[in-house]
Amino acid sequence: MSSYKNSVSLKVRKEATKNILDKYPDKCPIYLTFDNKIVLKPRSGTNFNKYIINNSLTVGQYLSILKKKIEMGENIGLTLFINIYKNDKLVNTTLPILSTSIENVYANFKDEDGFLYMNLIAENTFG
Repeated sequence: MSSYKNSVSLKVRKEATKNILDKYPDKCPIYLTFDNKIVLKPRSGTNFNKYIINNSLTVGQYLSILKKKIEMGENIGLTLFINIYKNDKLVNTTLPILSTSIENVYANFKDEDGFLYMNLIAENTFG
């Protein structure tokens, strides 16, 4: 389970997403965890896990934005997974289609607390 889901009660998480959606109705709240191989660029502003993303972005565009904030070699590929929880237990992960809008992914896979939980994984693409 996500450490955020572990450390923050469901009620508080629901209130947080309600506040976000009230203030930013055209955006989606995302909780992103990073693979331990991923090194964030200094002062990239990406030293946290909660994001508010414009619904009109596609998954591919969001991944492109994330790539710019990460220090990685040419032989490293990034994959974005959606984590699906049931009763605060991880039951499945799925790979979103890159051309799908964040709004569509959010509508289909958001958690009961209102966050969309995603995991960014780094893989060596050449062996």
